[in-house]
Amino acid sequence: MADTITAGDKILIARAKVAREVLPESLRKIGADVHVVTAYETVADCENKDELLAVLEEGSASVVTFTSSSTVTNLLKVLGEKAELLNKVALAAIGPVTSETLQKHGFAPTIEAEKYTIDGLVKAIREYYNK
Repeated sequence: MADTITAGDKILIARAKVAREVLPESLRKIGADVHVVTAYETVADCENKDELLAVLEEGSASVVTFTSSSTVTNLLKVLGEKAELLNKVALAAIGPVTSETLQKHGFAPTIEAEKYTIDGLVKAIREYYNK
């Protein structure tokens, strides 16, 4: 965006309550006037916890996908003492930041998307299973 953003441009970033500062900091370095507003908050709320645990305990799932660091953190909160069940499945991360969060919690990502999008994650999972 450095090619299109100039000093003095006014930018509003509506984002999650917990988010990295990479984008706002980068824009400020260019000289943009950046305002960050919390638009939503991700929370660990799983009304299907029993079903989730059953699927993991039975081995009915082959892969668990993570599309952000907050999905890692929130799933681990939901699983609690049963988090070790994730060792029974492949763990697919949307990118290196999410992989790093998994590693921080003691889990090695099995799959990591090269392109940090849902399509990139799907492609990485397909490639993993087509090996």
